[in-house]
Amino acid sequence: MDKPLLIKIFSLADTHLVYLALHALFILIGSVLSAYVIYVKKDSMGMTTLFALSLYFVLFFTYLLIVLSLSYRFEISEDKLRIYNLLFPFTKSEIRLYDKDMIIGFGEGKISGNLLLLENERLLYKFVVRKSSMKRIRLTLFNKGYRVGGVYKVCKVCGGINDLEDVKCNICGSRDLITSELLWRD
Repeated sequence: MDKPLLIKIFSLADTHLVYLALHALFILIGSVLSAYVIYVKKDSMGMTTLFALSLYFVLFFTYLLIVLSLSYRFEISEDKLRIYNLLFPFTKSEIRLYDKDMIIGFGEGKISGNLLLLENERLLYKFVVRKSSMKRIRLTLFNKGYRVGGVYKVCKVCGGINDLEDVKCNICGSRDLITSELLWRD
């Protein structure tokens, strides 16, 4: 039995870590300055600033929860692909890897890429994944018997597979298409 391969799926927190750190630093510096104005300078303007920073902190914390709810973890075992939500780990999805109707698409960018999971031309999941994680997933799938089926345009709305020349989806008519390399099993 193969050892399960654990892969953390790319989330907004991974790409914008510096952005989130600057927000946290802004909250910290603003709180310290507000406390200084309130207690040392004895000014009432600091109380208003402290209230505004507290409200900002609540909104920032809500944003972090949304980011975590959109982050996933992959576990590729012998015959299944398990997808866990990072914020709610008790919710998981299982996909059989040896299903002949399963098609996995990879669209590459400079830093990250798209991972699409399709079944019978129906979009199950779409993720934004770090390039290093994409390489690990692709190598694991090749070891599981998947092969490159070609490069196609996949509809982000319905999962329809279209030719490279197509401008809109043949199934739903959407113009939101992404060029992806598709892998499948025979």
